[in-house]
Amino acid sequence: MSGGIPVALAFSPNLNTHSPLRQHRIVYPKFRALVLIGFVLLACSPSERRDPLPLDPAGLVKQGNLRLSSGDASHAIASFRTALLQDSLNADAMAGLSTAYGLQEKVQLAAVYLRRASATAYDIGVAALDEGDNERAGAAFNHVLDLVPRHPLALIRLGEIADRRGDQGRAIELFERAVEANPGYAESFVRLGHQHVLQRNAEKARTAFERAIEANINSPGAYMGLGDLLSNEGRWAAAVEQYDKVLLINPQSQAAKTALKRAREQL
Repeated sequence: MSGGIPVALAFSPNLNTHSPLRQHRIVYPKFRALVLIGFVLLACSPSERRDPLPLDPAGLVKQGNLRLSSGDASHAIASFRTALLQDSLNADAMAGLSTAYGLQEKVQLAAVYLRRASATAYDIGVAALDEGDNERAGAAFNHVLDLVPRHPLALIRLGEIADRRGDQGRAIELFERAVEANPGYAESFVRLGHQHVLQRNAEKARTAFERAIEANINSPGAYMGLGDLLSNEGRWAAAVEQYDKVLLINPQSQAAKTALKRAREQL
């Protein structure tokens, strides 16, 4: 969708997963319909067939995409911008603007709208997860991947959904893709390690947790994972050392306190 936009411009691996956009959707009231009609009329190409104007955001996005398909980037931009006047957090309209600006070789603007579109779609997915709607969440995160195929956070969230469904093979695949997309993000390795634990593959789990620590020396999940592996192997002193590290990072971790107490009782 980005028209050849460099990924570095379109997506930062350190995405703020709690974008303020989530809190500020603006939907304009119906009494502004006449103003919106004016915008769309101004945007119409003289040679374009005048079908009944789609005044809702979905119709305007469809109109914009049709204009893009015919190479009319300027009028497509008008359609997408009008859609955003009605719904300021319409990810499809933002993605359309990214494509249109890419066709006009306005790389920076295209990157800005691609980043906004992916962040908005991601926030929609997170909100759906909070509501327990895995189907809607999965659709939103897959939409993010349509926009930014190597989006590590969307890959992690989809992996979590697969895990909850009991599809551990799919979860491992998604976590591995997240690791490949951003090897500097420790959480991807931690999630991958936990999946290998469930698969009873201790060596792969250990490697994943160690890679997480290489990415972030203050990753409590990685130390916790190593501690649990060592406990399962009966290496209690080494496990105590790992749980102590968790508590240095997060002194309030009840899981680490419980595990540490259990490990010390075995010494």
